[in-house]
Amino acid sequence: MTPSDTEEDRCDSRADSRADSRERRDRPLFKKETAYEGITEYRLEQNGLKVLLVPQRAAPVVALMVVYRVGSRNEAVGHTGATHLLEHMLFKGTPTYNKKSGTQIAAVLQKHGAVFNADTWFDRTRYYEMLPSDKLELAMHLEADRMRNSFIADEDRQLEMTVVRNELERGENDPGRILDERVWAMAFREHPYHHPTIGWRSDVEGIPTSQLKAFYDTYYHPNNATLIVVGDFEEEEALRLTAWFGPNNHSALKPGIPGEAIVARVAAQAEENRRLAARNEALAADVADLKQGREAAEERARAELGMVRPAEVFYQVIEKPAATGGKDSENNSP
Repeated sequence: MTPSDTEEDRCDSRADSRADSRERRDRPLFKKETAYEGITEYRLEQNGLKVLLVPQRAAPVVALMVVYRVGSRNEAVGHTGATHLLEHMLFKGTPTYNKKSGTQIAAVLQKHGAVFNADTWFDRTRYYEMLPSDKLELAMHLEADRMRNSFIADEDRQLEMTVVRNELERGENDPGRILDERVWAMAFREHPYHHPTIGWRSDVEGIPTSQLKAFYDTYYHPNNATLIVVGDFEEEEALRLTAWFGPNNHSALKPGIPGEAIVARVAAQAEENRRLAARNEALAADVADLKQGREAAEERARAELGMVRPAEVFYQVIEKPAATGGKDSENNSP
């Protein structure tokens, strides 16, 4: 080996080292949490995103889902249905994916033959797509983009409000859904499960866009989400692609706080209900005592009246006052 060859090898080695170092920097730092029956859980250290990976190579397709830990339980009277309406709004686009540029979310996914949708429930909201496995990066980028860059425009809210209202009206013609709604409302009188996920009509029609934006800015962050990938992919590649979700993209929301606040509120309400129940029991006992006393007094009166002869009662009440002109002669003045 000549000196020049040695120097060339050293240069190549340094270049490879720099490339490896750059790749390590580009690859997000993960903490492996657990693994069970083919499911591996990671935590993205830079932003708190939870990731569940489930490789299954039965077909060249991959399914990706982002689950946000927010649902109708996080709503209150006045803005019920906000989570569901916001779900609709997140299909309206971002600066990258939008109708004006011909790259709206639905059109891009349909172009690649994807199956996609979203739905809202009491405790979570999810967005998902299933598409060819070589389009995993597209799905990652799209979900990461709308997580923080979605348009929340008033004109879009007005259009989507009519769509949601139509959905609500269809439900009002479904006896099964009406029964389900009434049962939940009766079972949970104080807890937010009382409200239907789609919301009450007055709230759906009147919720302001600013409220939706505040909801979005509170809950749509990596540290309040779980990314799930299932299908034909390499784990290392999937972990690398999560870099699209960005560094240090934290929400001020502390995971678990909404639930704890609800539990505290429900516990306080339960304590108040117990106090009111005890007071009502005491009042009922007082009423029972009064009723019993009144019945006893009435019984004594009947017994006493029963000892007086009817003729004597007639004389004392009717004949005597008539004979004396309504006055007792013994009490008259001389």
